[in-house]
Amino acid sequence: MEEEICYKNRPWLGFDLAAWRDAFCLHSSATVPASKRQLRECLRRPPRSRHFRWKWFPYFAFGGGFIALVVIIVVNIALTGYETVTVFRSDYGTRQTHWYDRFRTKDPAPLCDTRVFNVGDTLTTNYTLFAWTLESITVANAGTSGLAYNGSTLTDCDVSSLFMTGDLRSWTMNFVVLISCSKNKEYDITATTRFSISSLPGSYSPLLGKARSLEAGGQGDKRAIIIDWLIRVANTDLANRVRTAFQNSGETSYVVASLQIDFHHCPLSLGPKASCGIKPPTYLLSSSTLVYPDGTLSEYSAYSPIDDTNQVNIDDDIAGPLNNIIRIIHAAARVDLGIDSPNNLILHSEVANASLVTTFPTTDLNPTNDTSASLLLDWINPTSVIKPYIPVNVSGPAELEVVYLCRLQHRKAAGQLFISVLVATLSMFSSGWALFLSVATIIAKRQDTTVPRRSRLMESLNLNTLVSSLPTAQQNAEKELLNNFKAAALSITTLYRSSRQNSKRAYNAGYAAACQDMLNFIQQGVSAGGVTGPSDEMEGGGMTIGRVMDWTEARLDAIKAREEEEDEEEEKEKERERIRPTATPTSAPTTNLAAKPDARKATTSGTSASTERPKPSSLPTPHSPTARSIPLPSERSSPSPPSTTTTLRPTQRPTKSKPSTTKGDPPNPSASQVPPFNLISESHPPTSQPFPDTPIAIGAGAKRRHAMMMILDSGSTPVSIGGSSMPPPSPSGPGNINGVYSGSPNHTAGFGMNRRRTRSTRSLTHQAHQQSQNQNINMIQVASEAMDIEEDGRERKRVARR
Repeated sequence: MEEEICYKNRPWLGFDLAAWRDAFCLHSSATVPASKRQLRECLRRPPRSRHFRWKWFPYFAFGGGFIALVVIIVVNIALTGYETVTVFRSDYGTRQTHWYDRFRTKDPAPLCDTRVFNVGDTLTTNYTLFAWTLESITVANAGTSGLAYNGSTLTDCDVSSLFMTGDLRSWTMNFVVLISCSKNKEYDITATTRFSISSLPGSYSPLLGKARSLEAGGQGDKRAIIIDWLIRVANTDLANRVRTAFQNSGETSYVVASLQIDFHHCPLSLGPKASCGIKPPTYLLSSSTLVYPDGTLSEYSAYSPIDDTNQVNIDDDIAGPLNNIIRIIHAAARVDLGIDSPNNLILHSEVANASLVTTFPTTDLNPTNDTSASLLLDWINPTSVIKPYIPVNVSGPAELEVVYLCRLQHRKAAGQLFISVLVATLSMFSSGWALFLSVATIIAKRQDTTVPRRSRLMESLNLNTLVSSLPTAQQNAEKELLNNFKAAALSITTLYRSSRQNSKRAYNAGYAAACQDMLNFIQQGVSAGGVTGPSDEMEGGGMTIGRVMDWTEARLDAIKAREEEEDEEEEKEKERERIRPTATPTSAPTTNLAAKPDARKATTSGTSASTERPKPSSLPTPHSPTARSIPLPSERSSPSPPSTTTTLRPTQRPTKSKPSTTKGDPPNPSASQVPPFNLISESHPPTSQPFPDTPIAIGAGAKRRHAMMMILDSGSTPVSIGGSSMPPPSPSGPGNINGVYSGSPNHTAGFGMNRRRTRSTRSLTHQAHQQSQNQNINMIQVASEAMDIEEDGRERKRVARR
């Protein structure tokens, strides 16, 4: 089936039709609209079909989306369909069950907060028999002084001590029970409870229980009723024995008894088979005090040795009843702690005979009265009033009676539930659906190979993905261009730095050369002035400011003339380029180089013999950068007389020459090597050897001879710059001073040229001093100076043009 893909991208219609119609309207038959109108019609039509290989993808997408939507709704109901409500609970292990608990992998966290107790707080167990006050916290598990409780059982607690005081005058018994709880290094605390049994109606007993006595109508906890009855019966037995003894003694026996009893620690954590829990409980009477009517005391301490002052003061009159009260109080406290040990006479009445005293002994003060313990008789043979409340039992280890702050989950109202679930579902599903479509699109584009190549090409023309679809070579083009640009910029920077450095060096070298020339000239004049007489100074033979100014002016005129000559050469070169505009750049250097030897031959036509001059060292100036010199063609040889070799000092004025240029190239300056100016001439014996045939090496482009000024003494041999020199005069001439001769003022113009002009000539005749000077004066060969300046001015240029 023929497929057509038309893209509705109207703004592209303003571009070239031939360039874009294949991209916007492609046919599998490789046919394209032939006109702009057909292209517009194609763009108006929606795409009819598109081939896609994954036929099952829509069903998978919608089916998976529906399943995901259902899962998200269920999850959001569990997450957002409930709200937290704070409630109070007595059970720390309060739990809630929900329909989604089966999907949890871990047990839920506790819903209630831990309760923290401090010293002085009141504690009660779940049996509610006594009120315990927290007396001390030796080892804290909440901060530094707190006890954190989270509903654990009191399996590490037991009765430690019992404090009791009986007053016969008020018929009252006061009790203080001390318990201790210790679990390894987690916590260590002590607590006490206080209660009293009295026959006085105005004395309130803090004994706990739903009903404190049988007279309450039998309402309340059975354990509290039985314990209250047992304590009262035991207290009655003791009071009767004490009253009988007090009456038979003539009211001289004790009326107040106070005792401390310590028990062996036997908590429930030791197990039900511990020996301390099977045998009758043992105790130690730590101390006791008896108070007599006259105010005297009788004290005893079990921790002190027995002597006359420390005697056991508990006699047979009260020993039996005290034993029964101690065991009843100990058993009652253990019932409140939930300790169901076999030796507890309240929970197990069968062990009462082994724990209680059944018959009290007869004494002097109690001969026959009340020898039987009514407590044991009533407990072993209960009356009809007691039977409904026995047997007494416990349900297990005791726990503290605490109210916890718990946070429970309650389902929201229908409207709130719908809104919460809807908002959470839409946000989660939309994000997941967008992510799924993005991943599916990427996978489909990578694996779909059945789409026509031209269709995929057209898809790549999308501007949004054009950047990522470019070939790798084009992606690296920008990077390569940047690297090339950086390299070029680095080269330019390096060239600029090196050029600036060379320019500074050339400037410094030229400035140093100029200063050296001036220094040598002044030094020469001062040295020459020292050997001349007064007459010579009168005639101007010494170093004066005028001579320095004339010498400096001559040098400046020579430089200016050279610059004008270079400008003229540059104008001529430009004129030749305008005359030959069609010449190729490659032929220009050959023509130019070929023309230069002719020019050099024309300028050296007056010289018949070739001469060779050693290449002098020159210092660059700011106007003449240093460049490599090239040899000039051989000049015509001409007969010239032999001359003495003159050694020139390396003090010269570097000259700026015009290099030879080619057509189309800008002229570049180069330094020409010129001989140094001879400031001090040295005489040598004449020689007949002619000059070498090799010409002087002069910088490229030097078309004419440069002006040169030489200061020679009058007796020196005339030096020919062009390669010839005049023969030296006789040593016996008039200018000879100690063998130093003065040369002729006539010099030959340089480099083989026949014509020259002298701007100014100054000759001074020096006479010898009457007395001979120091032998060091022989080193100075200057008796007079002459300034010979070759000037290439405008007049010479006019002659050259003719």
